[in-house]
Amino acid sequence: MNKKANPYRATFDEVTKLQEYYQGYQISFCLGVISNLNVAAALGDNLQCRRSAFDIAKEVGANPDALDRIMYTLSVNGFFKLVGSTEPGQREFQHNELSLTLVDPFVRDENPDQEVIFAKGMASVSLRQTPVLAKLIDFNQFDTICDVVINFDQPSMLDSLRGDSCIQELLENPKYTECPGNFFVSVPQADCYVFKCIFHNWDDYNCRLILETVAKSIPPHGKVYIMEYIVGEGLEGDQKYVSLLDIHMLQLCDAKERTKKQFEQLVEKTSFKINKITMCNQLHCQNVIELVLRN
Repeated sequence: MNKKANPYRATFDEVTKLQEYYQGYQISFCLGVISNLNVAAALGDNLQCRRSAFDIAKEVGANPDALDRIMYTLSVNGFFKLVGSTEPGQREFQHNELSLTLVDPFVRDENPDQEVIFAKGMASVSLRQTPVLAKLIDFNQFDTICDVVINFDQPSMLDSLRGDSCIQELLENPKYTECPGNFFVSVPQADCYVFKCIFHNWDDYNCRLILETVAKSIPPHGKVYIMEYIVGEGLEGDQKYVSLLDIHMLQLCDAKERTKKQFEQLVEKTSFKINKITMCNQLHCQNVIELVLRN
């Protein structure tokens, strides 16, 4: 029996677009090479610096031809600016705003300790987003605020951030206290708890365990703020990023980014209820889900 032929035929443009998608992993590979070799710093620390890949290769100990090809590939994909000749071996590159981000020590760190790199990476995200999110909450209504961070049971996580000026300013504040611990076991007593980018690391069961731990310490008038992306909500430009982040969490933690309904379902089986959700409306910035204890 002959199968019915599929009448659909993809256009050339559609096939080309598909190729761009499935070859996208090469961009990640190239960025990994650039980061590991610290090529961005070798190129310079401003937008005017200009060098050839062959020149940089001598400094960082790389294969000059391979580095030239990698930097060229990144330049035509928006990372670095190609100047002068396009001929291999004669190309020169300048920073653009995107490539210059890798010069930022909080974006790329030379310390081989993966835990330290992770901590500084998370701190770099917070330094950009926290000022925006802080405007969405009136923290003056609270006496004690507990900002719960992942891996706060590891003293090295706290120690690794002490060199940053913003962190140092915080450490010098007499109202600030560090409390290493395990949020599945206990949290310090406070009337405000902030969980920023914590819940997307865990499945619903573990998220509920965290909330029940908080319920043991929070007073009746206290509030919990969950700062997370919400799938399908907020700025349209955020949804591509959030969808990729969701797959990242699936691969890394068997966890996920959640829709508004999924957050409601998560919370309804705990001692808390959602009081309100405040959308940030800024690109690549989380939203604020406010929880209060049930009556």
